[in-house]
Amino acid sequence: NVFTLNGPQGFNIYSGTNTVVHKNSITLRGLVMGIDAGMRLSNSNISSVYGNTIASQESPPTGTGIHIYNSASPELNSNIVYNFDKGVNAESATYVVKFNLINATTAMTGDGLPDQTGVTATVNYNADPSDIYSNITANPVFVDLDSSTAIASTSEAINAGDLDSLDLDGTIADIGSNFYNYGYA
Repeated sequence: NVFTLNGPQGFNIYSGTNTVVHKNSITLRGLVMGIDAGMRLSNSNISSVYGNTIASQESPPTGTGIHIYNSASPELNSNIVYNFDKGVNAESATYVVKFNLINATTAMTGDGLPDQTGVTATVNYNADPSDIYSNITANPVFVDLDSSTAIASTSEAINAGDLDSLDLDGTIADIGSNFYNYGYA
């Protein structure tokens, strides 16, 4: 699913159990109002948020890429969050935050994050600096964000996603909603 929004907000997911938010490309253009949030998860929502790209074209960066609050407890896996003031703000317990690429003024914040999330302490499968959950802070390098969230061949998101998943081309999953096709698929 591809969403290009000219307002201050993207998705609001309120309540629900076993909600799957998968392979969405959300580009926000705040225009005059600025960006509030790319995705909000709240009110005891238990979601699997996997393989999404949430990008803001606002300059300077404003708002929050993924805002988690009011007893929501999603699993965040293999998402790109780009160009926000706060990448992930977890105000309620978020037990799984792994294989994400965050590019924001403040990558990850909040009392709900697992210990050491966002603290560079090791390297991921590609030898890029990461936290112990393989979350990286980098520029995703889009081909042309004005037209899509496709990643370029130089992106650190390539083969940096969940090691238990493969892309259609048979390589380790890329982070985000679009995979870089080496020409095998």
